[in-house]
Amino acid sequence: MLNRRVSRWRILLMVLTALLISVFLMADELDYEGIERRLVDNPDDVEALILLARIYQDKAVDGDVESLDKAEALLIRALDNSPDNAEALAWLGSIKLLRARDSWFPPSKLWYLNAGFRDLDRAVSLEPDNPLLRVIRAVSYISIPSTFMKRGTAIGDLEYVIILSDRLPGTVPDDLLAHAHYLLGDYYHDSNKMDKALFHLRKAAESAPDSKYGMKAAELMSQ
Repeated sequence: MLNRRVSRWRILLMVLTALLISVFLMADELDYEGIERRLVDNPDDVEALILLARIYQDKAVDGDVESLDKAEALLIRALDNSPDNAEALAWLGSIKLLRARDSWFPPSKLWYLNAGFRDLDRAVSLEPDNPLLRVIRAVSYISIPSTFMKRGTAIGDLEYVIILSDRLPGTVPDDLLAHAHYLLGDYYHDSNKMDKALFHLRKAAESAPDSKYGMKAAELMSQ
């Protein structure tokens, strides 16, 4: 029984590492110095606090604990100034999943996982038509082991983003739509549902061919 539990947590750690690498959307393209200047002029600039937190989160994926602490502190500041800011809450939820990844004590892992789930779910409930929040939650849930029963929510989020794009053209950025299609295509590819996989991978490549996920979709289709 113990070996099964240890194996389960090892799998979860690997999964969280992979999914959190992809959840920090385009953080490497953010202007660090420009954001810092904004915060000097206005320390309570919520948008700047969130953007800077994303930069630190991106570093934290590689195990930088100091960056993880900084990202969390910035998001808490953002929520102090704007308690119902759904984006800040979603990113804080993803921070807690990183805490779960890095915690060595199984009860702590479970606590951080559940806390992250609560933050992500509340963020989406605050702004259910926000496609970014849907993708953040979907990336965070789609590869979580089936024991946690989050995969259906992830698929639903991605399908919702696609439906939202169809019903209200222009509400979903092309690169975000490509990301949603790619995640579904990759999921169905791994599930050996090749018709569905190819449909979504083609859509990803068509939606934003020069984007990160448009190119990843084209690469996956070529294999």
